[in-house]
Amino acid sequence: MQNTSANKIVLFSKEAGKTSFSSLFTVKKAFSTTKVGHTGTLDSFAEGLLVVCVGNLTRLAGKITEFDKVYQAVLLFGEETDTLECSGNVVKNAGLPTEEALLSAVKKFTGTYMQTPPSFSAIHVDGKRASDLVRSGQEVEIPSRSVTVFSSYIKEIMYEDGECRLFLSARESLFRDCLSPDSLNQASNNASNMSQNLSSEKRVKAALIEFHVSKGTYIRSLARDIALEASSVCHLIALRRTGVGKFSLNDAAGFENLSPFTIQHGFDNAKLIKEVQKKEKEEALKKAERKLEKREKGDNKKPYEPDLKELSLQEEIRNKSLDMSPALALECGFDLLTLKKESEDWFSHGGKLSSKMFTVSPFTLSQEIAAVFSETEEFKGLLQKDQNGYFKYSLVIN
Repeated sequence: MQNTSANKIVLFSKEAGKTSFSSLFTVKKAFSTTKVGHTGTLDSFAEGLLVVCVGNLTRLAGKITEFDKVYQAVLLFGEETDTLECSGNVVKNAGLPTEEALLSAVKKFTGTYMQTPPSFSAIHVDGKRASDLVRSGQEVEIPSRSVTVFSSYIKEIMYEDGECRLFLSARESLFRDCLSPDSLNQASNNASNMSQNLSSEKRVKAALIEFHVSKGTYIRSLARDIALEASSVCHLIALRRTGVGKFSLNDAAGFENLSPFTIQHGFDNAKLIKEVQKKEKEEALKKAERKLEKREKGDNKKPYEPDLKELSLQEEIRNKSLDMSPALALECGFDLLTLKKESEDWFSHGGKLSSKMFTVSPFTLSQEIAAVFSETEEFKGLLQKDQNGYFKYSLVIN
């Protein structure tokens, strides 16, 4: 039975090996609805935060997609794949970068630059996905676009001999939870001595780097560009999104199911993705066989029967789901407007907007979007400024 009353925002922790679309299945089941949309795709090999909108709030998805993102990525040097990540085939080889060259390259790509997205991406070229065109054997040229890397932090390095080194910056938070006290002390010492201890001789096999980037930034491409600047090549073996705007992975349903994000986790993830690819090929053959059986015997589809883990996750999703409140609207970067009681019905039917409808004039607001609430803080909708600076209806909740 379809639930038409659930208007929620869900912070959901996607697991590696699943598509963003299939990951929404659990959210749909939790609220018994198909009206669900995420606010920014994560590649199948990647994991981490999906901000999911449910019910009428799916119309917020486009606004949240505009937010900055924070990622942690594990780069494996020496090999570049056609997809720029661990599910692809190796197409280039090169020597490993030095520690000094890597740090210099990371610093160079902090700021605004023109980035060329990967050919294996969801970007549309002539009406078709670039990745579909590449798989069909066509060459694809995707124009570069301006992106901003607000900050980059090297958190861990693995040298060619397998030795690992940790770096800890003052602004780190998530990674602290993954380290023992002894490791924290060692990392702090490494950080303080980082500038004078960088080696121009020791080669780097892998690195864990945190990136804070603008919307539309491809971490796969950023990693590629950093490696090239360091006279090497690389591909991602793990990627975790830890932040979307002010939303944090720490608060997401399913976060406790994730392993600590380290370079070793990256190698484990790459192995997992290869196993998933193999399983998917086997499942595709079985699906074709079942399709033939259904034609002969009829469709005997089994009913959906979730296991205890799935039921527990659905319960966590419901418990952690968020209603659109004034506080949440502020986290989304919206201004706030309060409807007068006598104007609620007029607003809900899309009546002509007037400053007299609100307790504060919309003309005093500075943001492009304003979230509208009743005097009892019930979410009523969104207004958005047009090119002339006048607010127009963007969303109305009846």
